[in-house]
Amino acid sequence: MKELMGLWQETGFKLWSWRGMEGVYRRVTFRKDSLIGEVASYYADDYIVWKHHGPTDERLILNEWKPQADVMNHRFLLVDPEGSGKLQRRAFWYGIKGWVTVLRYCPGDQELRDFKDLIFLTNKGSEYLRKREAVDLEKR
Repeated sequence: MKELMGLWQETGFKLWSWRGMEGVYRRVTFRKDSLIGEVASYYADDYIVWKHHGPTDERLILNEWKPQADVMNHRFLLVDPEGSGKLQRRAFWYGIKGWVTVLRYCPGDQELRDFKDLIFLTNKGSEYLRKREAVDLEKR
């Protein structure tokens, strides 16, 4: 998946690593407006992680991830051929300081609404890599 840096950069992602995990990260800004102008703004951090240790890192993220100022949602999509397909969520201060959500996902599995945009990008990236691999095999 690292080979797809063009795709990741085009969609606002940057390389990311933490405690042996590797992937890409982006920050999305949400603004609430009214007739008098901006009332509030907050961030959501998205992570697509392709190098990890499955359930061990899933638990590590849920137990060790800390809330950050003005970030309401931290979404982690762990790309995993043995994906569980189950959302794991932890709230910070009953959700007042946000939450962290983790999904171990196998490309091609059923899409979950909370991760639909990240799953779409991951599936397209996987599809591209499969096609490129098939073309490389045909050339040999």
